[in-house]
Amino acid sequence: MYGKDDVELALYALEEGMGASGAAELVGCGVTAVREWSRGRLPHSVAGCGSLRGGRAPGGEDLACSGVWPRAL
Repeated sequence: MYGKDDVELALYALEEGMGASGAAELVGCGVTAVREWSRGRLPHSVAGCGSLRGGRAPGGEDLACSGVWPRAL
């Protein structure tokens, strides 16, 4: 399981122009995990159904728990 710091570092690396494979190597995780995180599919240990980015659907459903996120990055 990856912690909040790992996820944030990977997302920051992507925002700064690093590719998914480079961000994964930096954090020490798989490329698939970084790609999932970049799409907003954060681990529950990080999102905790409250998410790093926050957000709720119009009906009030927490987007971190629903699996429905706007495309990130």
